[in-house]
Amino acid sequence: MGFTPDTPAQIASRLAAAGEAEFAAIPPDGVDASSANAPLAVLYRAPAQALYLAGLALAAEVQDFWLDTCDVTLVPEQAARLGLSQAPAQRAGGFGAPAPGATPGTIIPAEATLGGGLYRVTAATTLDGTGVEAVPLEAVSAGVAGDLAAGTLLALDSPIAGLAAQSLTVDANGLTGGSAQETLEQLRARAITWRRRRPKGGGPGDYIAWTQAVYPNAIVKELPLWGGLGRVGVAVAFVGADGGARVATTTEQSRILDALVAQAPLDAEAITVLAATLTPLDLTIAVTPDTTAVRAAVSNAFALFLRAEPGIGGTVELSRLDEALSSAAGEFANRRTAPATPVVAGETVLLVPGTITFEAWS
Repeated sequence: MGFTPDTPAQIASRLAAAGEAEFAAIPPDGVDASSANAPLAVLYRAPAQALYLAGLALAAEVQDFWLDTCDVTLVPEQAARLGLSQAPAQRAGGFGAPAPGATPGTIIPAEATLGGGLYRVTAATTLDGTGVEAVPLEAVSAGVAGDLAAGTLLALDSPIAGLAAQSLTVDANGLTGGSAQETLEQLRARAITWRRRRPKGGGPGDYIAWTQAVYPNAIVKELPLWGGLGRVGVAVAFVGADGGARVATTTEQSRILDALVAQAPLDAEAITVLAATLTPLDLTIAVTPDTTAVRAAVSNAFALFLRAEPGIGGTVELSRLDEALSSAAGEFANRRTAPATPVVAGETVLLVPGTITFEAWS
């Protein structure tokens, strides 16, 4: 429940009324506590200020009692009561390959650093000279800044005898999976969702909650009986830095799988983490007024709709789509011609904005 304290003026007015009532029997006319300059009125205004401050403190206590309204600094404490904690930042990881021609038997040791100390080898790797060996790498610091594109050359900080080149090339999957620490507001939202849908020992919703405890910005779909009885599939995509969706990387899938295996019930025979397939959904529409600003607003509304619903494997209901498009700033009316029927995404498909064609209003 909420609590809003009365203002100092309201409190002083009540104190004055009570004072006049108490002294009403004093002849000839009682005591004046209401007039602005009356002695009692002045005296009552001072405790009114103190009572007002006490009311503010009580209102803050009431607000901080609830997870939904508490000060953001209290969110970790509130979440801890539910057994939840702030998801930590994750390091980018992946593999690098040496140049062909290394002396067979050469060992790249664990903890060898690359790129000026920004990356390290996580497990010792013995080379056979072919250049196709996979050397496991990890960013030293957590965060998205550690992600690297495929083909990036990382120089070894200390020379290793027997190598054809003192560097490793990031493989085709890139170094991925770096993420920032979950914000306190993200933790609040996750805790509220958890509270509304309590864990069920591996029942519906649990695999979503367990995945988002590792990567809070993951878009998740549970796939019960994926491959048979006792088997579970989890399809995952991510909200990218630009706000759009992106494919889950192999590093992210591996980390999610480790977290799910650690918490899944004993009767979960097998868990599979899949990268959701991103499939563009085209839109053909006429709008009025047909201006650059309105077109941009409609495009943004379309993207926001597909980010919010239908999710992986969901269905785009046309009435819901039209409602979202009509919310675009400046749009007065629209006529959508495509899609013409509800769009049902495949079981592991996440629909994303495709080509938007704006037709002339007629």
